[in-house]
Amino acid sequence: MLDITRETVAYGLIALTFLATAPIIGVTLQRRKRDRLRRRGIKRYERQPKRMNKAS
Repeated sequence: MLDITRETVAYGLIALTFLATAPIIGVTLQRRKRDRLRRRGIKRYERQPKRMNKAS
């Protein structure tokens, strides 16, 4: 019985660690992508590109 509890606690700690670090990793990767694009000369990075108006 004690072994099952230890295993559950271990998996819980792993899950909490993953949930706590996932947003931090996401922000870091997004920031690095922006920096790489700026170094290539692209000043702004928008996740969703603006739609071009074909009426003109």
